Amino acid sequence: MRIRANELHNRIVHAVGERQGVHVIDTAAGVDGRYEDGYIDIAHMTQLGRERFTANLLAGLEASIGAASSAGCVRRP
Repeated sequence: MRIRANELHNRIVHAVGERQGVHVIDTAAGVDGRYEDGYIDIAHMTQLGRERFTANLLAGLEASIGAASSAGCVRRP
């Protein structure tokens, strides 16, 4: 079975986070492997790639903050 480098890296990051008890936000959905419209080159995202990444990050942060209800955080409109 062939595993792409990004997929392997993501698995390792999630495994380390789980082992250390750290919340890891998955920002790869709709971004990882989307080189035709998500990246200018191997390291730089297009505007669409940045929007996807940011949406994933925001969703992960909201879930994390929501899970910590004692923080008293609420989303602003």
